[in-house]
Amino acid sequence: MQHKVPILWEFHKVHHSAEVLTPLTVFRMSPVDLIVTGAAVVICEAGARALWLMFVGPAPDIFAILGINAGIFLFYLFGYNLRHSHIWLSYPAWLSGHLVSPAMHQIHHSSEVRHWDKNMGLVFSWWDWLFGTLYIPKEKETFKFGIDGHEANPFHASHEMLWKPFIWAWRRISRRVKQVFSVIAACLLCLLGPTQDSAADEGYSPPSLHLEDLTWTEVRKALDAGYTQVIVPSGGTEQNGPHMVLGKHNIVVRYTSGALASLLGKTLVAPVVTYVPEGDVDPPTGHMRFPGTLTISEETFEDILVSTAQSLLQHGFSRVYFIGDSGSTQRGQKAAADRMRGGWWSSAPAEVFQISNYYFAEANGQIAKLQEQGFSLEQIGTHAGIRDTSEVMALNADGVRALNNAVPGVLNVTGETGVIGEPSLASADIGRVMLDLKVQAALAQVRALPEPGL
Repeated sequence: MQHKVPILWEFHKVHHSAEVLTPLTVFRMSPVDLIVTGAAVVICEAGARALWLMFVGPAPDIFAILGINAGIFLFYLFGYNLRHSHIWLSYPAWLSGHLVSPAMHQIHHSSEVRHWDKNMGLVFSWWDWLFGTLYIPKEKETFKFGIDGHEANPFHASHEMLWKPFIWAWRRISRRVKQVFSVIAACLLCLLGPTQDSAADEGYSPPSLHLEDLTWTEVRKALDAGYTQVIVPSGGTEQNGPHMVLGKHNIVVRYTSGALASLLGKTLVAPVVTYVPEGDVDPPTGHMRFPGTLTISEETFEDILVSTAQSLLQHGFSRVYFIGDSGSTQRGQKAAADRMRGGWWSSAPAEVFQISNYYFAEANGQIAKLQEQGFSLEQIGTHAGIRDTSEVMALNADGVRALNNAVPGVLNVTGETGVIGEPSLASADIGRVMLDLKVQAALAQVRALPEPGL
């Protein structure tokens, strides 16, 4: 609850703001956090005792050492008191599946995205296994402690730990209050009838479905008119063989997102995210082996998507759809959507979804369609081949150079062209079919999603 209920997390941040762990870190807690923790312990222990007395009989004897439960005493004595320290003590994998080691709890305090909301158990790791938050390190890991490794510690003095969480919690509550009043206002509007202005807004159509082509007043008017869905497209800047421009994915996904928004209705499109993971820099891997490719880390990409979705939701959009035109964007989109949606324990899970059927060929039917037309899998390829090249030819002929440059003969330093397939077989007609298959696959997946609020 302290991690997944947004208001409680504002207070629990105090405990996680420690960037140096010592045994005293256990006491670095907001008073509200202490009250919530104490209440949870009382309720759970009372319930457990009541069930014991109901089904077993007399209360069990408690074996204690120096007045402390013997099991807890021994658990702390043999290492758990090192959980708030920089001393790495990890249990064997089989034991870590039952007991939380100091190393596992240190990971819980990590500021890195891959460690967020992991190992939330105190003594037993069964709970984390049950809720899918278990993270057992295979070897010693290096990371920084704190809330967010990309942002400065929000607390600059000890007194700020007492009052700042209340400010943050109120901001969250006030947003909910505004939403409640908005619902009440909408109900009253339905009862009393729309005003002349609101009736005009209902029929408003923005001059473009792309946010970057609109003014802020046009966006606000679109929101008032019901344009509350928004697509966040991701492209990339990567090599696409000697015959095709680096911005292939950006050209394609901007068009397909606009087409999808038009079919969905009442939907706008955010600017294309052009910086995505494309491989490692040193040593270069993936597309980074070719000049001109730009890359960012998976964590950075995920954070960009989360911040983008948060911005859009804050302004009044109610549903966000992530669509990526490249394989390297799929993992980050799913992780960002999962982070934003929260879970059943979240007080306000966001309506954020990854529309993966748009990209994967087994879902959008592109490969099957080309095979029907007589192309082999080798000819179709997987990168800068028939599909990609045809799509760009259909949208921007200048984005494709002479196709005979795509055959082996123009190589990079590792002896590769960057092409997998036969782009010389591409055509604008094929491209229009491929683009439509992507859009239709995405449309079907969006329409299959639960209704808003369900």
